Amino acid sequence: MLGNQNNPHKVYLVDFGLAGTFKKTATTSRKIYSGEIGTIKYCPLASHYGLEQFPKDDLESLGYLLVYLASKDLPWYNLPKGLTEREKYDEIKKRKEETSIEKLSQGIGCLKKYFKLVKSFKIGDSIDY
Repeated sequence: MLGNQNNPHKVYLVDFGLAGTFKKTATTSRKIYSGEIGTIKYCPLASHYGLEQFPKDDLESLGYLLVYLASKDLPWYNLPKGLTEREKYDEIKKRKEETSIEKLSQGIGCLKKYFKLVKSFKIGDSIDY
């Protein structure tokens, strides 16, 4: 991607390594994969379950990133020391499951509305990004 008007000669690299084609279908089921896909701290819960990701999951991941950028913290950061990789993944998954939208967006009101909207989307919905 090329830079903006303030720095038009700057080039940004974008990694589409996990990108795929999304085709809206009548299905409401997901394929099952083995293991998580993506950066564990920002991946959607569907990834923790090894499920195929849909556009709503992209928005969930973006929400986690926005919370981190706004607050420099997420409820699943600062895990206890000495955990194995599997234990870390399991603890992050547990914390994502247990963290309410209110707690996740605490102090960032617009993100509360954002997460409620994202949670309202259904599998297979076309989302107008």
